[in-house]
Amino acid sequence: MKAAMAIMPEVAGVPAKIGLTTIGVALPSVIYVIASAVVSEIAPVAQRGAVLAIGTAVSTSAGLLAPYVMSSVIETAATPLAGFNTGFMICGIIMLVGGIIGMVLIRPERERMRWANEMPEAAVPQGAG
Repeated sequence: MKAAMAIMPEVAGVPAKIGLTTIGVALPSVIYVIASAVVSEIAPVAQRGAVLAIGTAVSTSAGLLAPYVMSSVIETAATPLAGFNTGFMICGIIMLVGGIIGMVLIRPERERMRWANEMPEAAVPQGAG
């Protein structure tokens, strides 16, 4: 999915570009739906609201930054098409790097054990420890 955005500028043909853009933009949006489930697996009940709020703040910051970054890339490019291609490639590379970081760092089992060890015995939910 992430690679679709990175390779889209290099693919010939409008239908292929539309397909890759759809895959690269629409499918990763599933994270907004499953983020709550992931947080409930990792974070203890006492920190769950804070983790959800921080995640929402970080993920929605793209709505502020992306238009500025993309317009800067388009304006400084030789042609608008070259600017859009560079912008989509940047988007794809950022998504790939973020995905790799997530695969390396997110380990729900490890986090659940860590949080269970840090919480007092009475505060550990049934089945979590």
